[in-house]
Amino acid sequence: MDPFDVRYRFALDPLECVADQDAGRILRAQEFPYRPWQQAVPSQDKTAFWDDLSEYLREKVSVSEMLAQRFADFLVGYLLVIENESPGRALRPLRPLIGSAATAKPQRREHLQLILTRAMTADLSPEFSRKVACEVLIPQIWNAIGITVHPNSVLRIERRSRRRLE
Repeated sequence: MDPFDVRYRFALDPLECVADQDAGRILRAQEFPYRPWQQAVPSQDKTAFWDDLSEYLREKVSVSEMLAQRFADFLVGYLLVIENESPGRALRPLRPLIGSAATAKPQRREHLQLILTRAMTADLSPEFSRKVACEVLIPQIWNAIGITVHPNSVLRIERRSRRRLE
């Protein structure tokens, strides 16, 4: 299994992909040239991207180490799917799998970001109310990788997404 296989599996079913130990090792080995959660990356910093992201989530969102690691897997997988520009394997074949941009309007296929947001909300719900998770914590989690999520709409989008599955 290589990063391309993990990217495809993550686009198809992110929850199953993250649960697979082999895919998890590949996700945790991914490196990206930027770290939006840091103002500037010191040149001597040799911390792996995933480790740094996981630590940031644990401190910023105040969740357990297990949840921070799970969310770091989600975010790295999302970046791998969305931002992989390797020659020979374009993003275009994944477009039907990842869906269109996240909106509140019902769609035939859920956007990958909505699937991950719903999973994160479910993971946070034992410790936090759904409202706090959606309006405070989820935007902070997505902001860690530079994706702006409007706090007022996340709860509504998550609720509609959950209802479609029922």
